[in-house]
Amino acid sequence: MSKPTFVQFAEGVLALKLTPAQRTLARVVFDDVDPERLDGAEREIARVMFAGVDAFPELARRLVVIRAGRGSGKTTLVAAFILYVLLFSNIDSSGPGDVPAGIVIAPTRRTAGISIRVGRELVRGVPALDRLIESESADGFTLRRPDGRLVQFAVFAASKGGASARGLTVLAFCLEECEFFASADEYAITDRDVFRGLIPRLRGKGIFIGTPWPIASLGGELFDQNFGNPATAVAAKAPSSLMRPDDVDLAIAIAAERARSPEDAAREFDCDMSGMSGSSLLFDARALDACRDDSLVLPAAALPGSRIGGGVDLGLVNDSAAAVFVGKHHDVLSILQVVEIRPQSGAPLKLSEVITTFAAETERYRLDRWCADSYAREPAREYTNRRGITIVSAPTEQRARADTWFSAKKAVMERRLRLPPAPCPLLAQLKTVIAKPTQGGVISILIPRRRDVGRHGDVAAAAILAIHECNSPRTGWAMGTSPILPF
Repeated sequence: MSKPTFVQFAEGVLALKLTPAQRTLARVVFDDVDPERLDGAEREIARVMFAGVDAFPELARRLVVIRAGRGSGKTTLVAAFILYVLLFSNIDSSGPGDVPAGIVIAPTRRTAGISIRVGRELVRGVPALDRLIESESADGFTLRRPDGRLVQFAVFAASKGGASARGLTVLAFCLEECEFFASADEYAITDRDVFRGLIPRLRGKGIFIGTPWPIASLGGELFDQNFGNPATAVAAKAPSSLMRPDDVDLAIAIAAERARSPEDAAREFDCDMSGMSGSSLLFDARALDACRDDSLVLPAAALPGSRIGGGVDLGLVNDSAAAVFVGKHHDVLSILQVVEIRPQSGAPLKLSEVITTFAAETERYRLDRWCADSYAREPAREYTNRRGITIVSAPTEQRARADTWFSAKKAVMERRLRLPPAPCPLLAQLKTVIAKPTQGGVISILIPRRRDVGRHGDVAAAAILAIHECNSPRTGWAMGTSPILPF
């Protein structure tokens, strides 16, 4: 089979209907066409997408970093490129028994699963390619090329991506949603860790792709260093509206998100972090890591004489509902229990069931009240009043709200907060919290939304309220002389 360009393969074989921007991106980053060689609309799109760069040095071509907006079609483009590489790469140097691979690694198992389903459907849609399938599993599939050689399309979650790729010949890899790796909640693997495991085995291109996320990451560093000034990577910025300008449903989704949260919309759809100008992460990651206590097993008993605080965050539809209980012994704060209930797609949580679950943990710690913010607080009282639980209001004034977070930050910096290890999501969520200066010198606390895992820092928000309760003089729950038993 003669080797077409990637765009020829995508449009002519896979029958993908690329938009002008998708086609421009593909030609430049996958087919190695310099922007100065493009004509007409593609040339104008490239000027925007690549910040006016006319040509890329050969050294930069091996790594590609793309900040692409939500709904831009990036997962399909990546899957198509991996297939292209598998079918047309020269693998003569691979020895007998070696099955070269194209690899997609994503932050979570769920996101990785999407990539493999997209790749498999692309193959299934072309009978000539579908006949090449030799085997398939949840982690990928194997193709026997027309030349008789076996190649594999493999996907991994970041937690095992680098290790699982060891020993493989990697024809190309893509770290999808690369800037989310550092803040995923089931592991401590970063895109930098995965990259180190892959780069020695890479024969072709390494691709970092995703929406921006305000956490230090290799993908983010590569973008900042090379966008408009390429040296070690090809960097592109591909907003959703540029990539799919005629998609009415996408336009409606963008407008709705702008109305809800202009900053989240700018980041997720426009790939624009300027709304975070002057912002910084509230917690130092190393200080948080130093607070992790691997011996802390939840649920934990409180030490005699501890003061207990409970905080809840009542997400029901798009976000998790979370309850966190904290014990304060002398001046040390310990996370005692974390309860998170996540809604399923199309099945929002039932407030009555959430309250029942949280109330059981409240009784465990002999509490009679929670601290909660305003969302769903009033409807929740119908159920908590029956159980003798009072819901007290979290601080609402911006300065007072920020003070609750800075009180927790002080405890972290002084190593007075004991945090549980993974798989509890609290540590990872705290690492995403942003402090943004506003007019008047007040600090606004922001928790960027994780669309891929359906969370919005819910556990972190509940923990801060529980810590606030422990520190509040109105809290009246001092423990007796014995720990709470039994568990």
